[in-house]
Amino acid sequence: MTEREWTFQWFLNLEVIQEGDGPVISRDGRVLTIPTVTRNDSSTYHCEARNHLGSRLSEALVVGVAYGPDTPIVTALDPDFVIGSNLTLVCLAYSHLLAQYTWSFSGVTTWEGQTLFMPSLSRAHSGVYTCKASNSLSGLHSSMDTIITVSETLPQPNVTASNLAPVEHVDSISLHCLPPRSTVAIRRDVNGQKLFIGGHRELSLDCRTLTLSNITRNDTGVYQCESWNSATSSISNPTLIKVTYGPDPPMVNPPDPEVTAGAALTLSCFADSNPPAQYHWEMDRRPGPATQHLVISEVTLDQ
Repeated sequence: MTEREWTFQWFLNLEVIQEGDGPVISRDGRVLTIPTVTRNDSSTYHCEARNHLGSRLSEALVVGVAYGPDTPIVTALDPDFVIGSNLTLVCLAYSHLLAQYTWSFSGVTTWEGQTLFMPSLSRAHSGVYTCKASNSLSGLHSSMDTIITVSETLPQPNVTASNLAPVEHVDSISLHCLPPRSTVAIRRDVNGQKLFIGGHRELSLDCRTLTLSNITRNDTGVYQCESWNSATSSISNPTLIKVTYGPDPPMVNPPDPEVTAGAALTLSCFADSNPPAQYHWEMDRRPGPATQHLVISEVTLDQ
């Protein structure tokens, strides 16, 4: 059988390579040439030989192109660089072979590995952190600087409420505290005092959500969330919860007035309520004025 009776075909990841796709195939089909190799040429290649008796597929040839490292990408797992918090930086540079990483602080190499971890930050840890990625196969390297400024102030937490005006003995509400990531503990305050948990007050395991069940007027107040770490703390803006209730049964003052005919009389009505109650008087089942204080300038016997 002569060589001319053989035909050849090339495959990239088991798909036929066509002329014009990039690689160049020789006239006899035996040679596949990639003029300018890139990382995208890292793949599995096969050659198929065919004649009138059948065809055979070659074993797989896995081509791994050495490249990189690309410019590293540095990610801070906790973006709050606060005294007492932890610093975790992760460096990633695309590379083949896998990149090797070293870290330096203010020009001095001090760590090896993809992840840099530093507990309990202080102001002395402010500075320039450099991640250097190296490829032992290509002999190349690249680096990226990250400026870290350690603050003495913890970012302010935020409080949201499911209902700012719940109805007494009807509603339950939830107040959610969103602390900064560097928080290690959370405390709840109401009207400037530590909030004690129990009864109808329930706190989630992570201390972030406060639930008030079967709410009463005594739950009216200013709620705040305080977060802190080992070195500092921060408190949220106040959130005012105004419970809607009442009106309670009215009280009239004086309750049993004794007055002589011709004298003046002032009666005051009060019913505890939020929002404040509106008042209407009746005299002998007849509608009277809409006011909290009823003033009779001269009492007559028929009154």
